[in-house]
Amino acid sequence: VMFCAISVRRIAKAEDSEEKSMNKLTQMNLSIIRSLASTIDAKDRYTSGHSQRVAEYSLKIAQRMGKSEEDQRAIYHAGLLHDVLEDTNTTIETLEADFGNDVALLVDGVTKLDKLQFTGSDQQVDRLEMQAENLRKMFLAMAKDIRVIQIKLADRLHNMRTLQYQPEEA
Repeated sequence: VMFCAISVRRIAKAEDSEEKSMNKLTQMNLSIIRSLASTIDAKDRYTSGHSQRVAEYSLKIAQRMGKSEEDQRAIYHAGLLHDVLEDTNTTIETLEADFGNDVALLVDGVTKLDKLQFTGSDQQVDRLEMQAENLRKMFLAMAKDIRVIQIKLADRLHNMRTLQYQPEEA
């Protein structure tokens, strides 16, 4: 009986230590993601903090939708990294190896959403057709993973909220 009590305490202590180590590892991973996002955002003064705000908006949407903690974490991380594939030489394989399949698929989905092309030239595409094309892109992305749309909408929301800080185009 005494041996069992000692073993149970040791197991509990080991589990506690393992949980603390996992929490520390998770925090370190998040710090790396934030650093990478901050580096990307530093390309000019208009993008400073953009990735952090997109991640926060994405997380709020996920929380309102009642997503699991695991989904919320993936959405938040993908929100931070949403511009990595288009703004750096990082590959989808690198993202998957460093941050997991779920985050990599979300970031890839957001990137691909931007790369879907219109059917005609800019002069041929009228406003209504552009709106229809944007809806088509969103429906294609939703068919794969609705979380991609959450992140893209958060990105667009932040872009709209910061329009007044953008330089005027000639």
